[in-house]
Amino acid sequence: MTDCGRADCPLARPAPAHLEDGLAVHVCPACGARRSPDAAITQRAVLPDAEAQTPGAMRLLFRLREAWLRRTIPELANMGARILDCGAGDGQWLEWLAQRGWQRLAAMETNPDRLARARARGLAAFPSLAEAAATQEGGRFDIIFLWHVLEHVDRPVALVGELLDLLAPGGVLVVSQPNRTSLQTRLFGRRSAFVSYGHHLWFLDHASFAKLADSFPGVSIAALPDCNVEYEAFGWLDTLVSAALGEDNLLHATLKKGRVRGGRKWAVLALALLALPLAALLVPIALTIPKMGSTLTYCLRPQPSGPAR
Repeated sequence: MTDCGRADCPLARPAPAHLEDGLAVHVCPACGARRSPDAAITQRAVLPDAEAQTPGAMRLLFRLREAWLRRTIPELANMGARILDCGAGDGQWLEWLAQRGWQRLAAMETNPDRLARARARGLAAFPSLAEAAATQEGGRFDIIFLWHVLEHVDRPVALVGELLDLLAPGGVLVVSQPNRTSLQTRLFGRRSAFVSYGHHLWFLDHASFAKLADSFPGVSIAALPDCNVEYEAFGWLDTLVSAALGEDNLLHATLKKGRVRGGRKWAVLALALLALPLAALLVPIALTIPKMGSTLTYCLRPQPSGPAR
């Protein structure tokens, strides 16, 4: 059985799975995290995106992400910051940052196909953290992004520890991932866009992050405000379409991965257009109610006065 990487993680000991929304999960009695019993999920590659170039719609979403992060992460004001994107996928986010003026960028991606895509964008992309760190002065970074990665890895807490060790003094680790207890998930269960059962190993919430403080004394762990319009808007559209057609992640599979074609593709897109007014209503509701956003984003900053890691 896979544990999260905490020294005392109860999931290191065998426990029976039980059903939630028709899904089999193991529940951690310490932090409430859910884990799929299918450990083979970590061996399933996340496919590259359908288009080698970043579509215009995604560029708009990146613009929204950048504006949100600039408001909430002061370290991004430094255009000379050493930035690592861990689990960079096709490298689209780092490419956006490069085009916006940040220059000291590195990507880490273990999927060979996606790594090749990132390199084709002209990025310094590497298959391991050690290789990425070796490119930076002192082997450290000022900002590390871990963007929707934790839910895919064997031992998420252990990975967080590795990345904290790669931060320069005054650095920040920015972690974003699906919120298991979001309004989307409460209303639509497994059809919620970010549950992605069969692709995600871990299902975490704010309580899971609160427990991180036990593993990392001397590290400030603070949630960013629920203003991730990028994920919230697309997530609601994907959820509404998936719930209507009875298949998970249909809009994502259509627009981003190119796996839905022909007449079914046009049916998905037509339904997404019809769902736009309802999604536009639900997005501000979810972002207004505390802890109901579809994603959760935290900044982890080692404190100078804290104990050395």
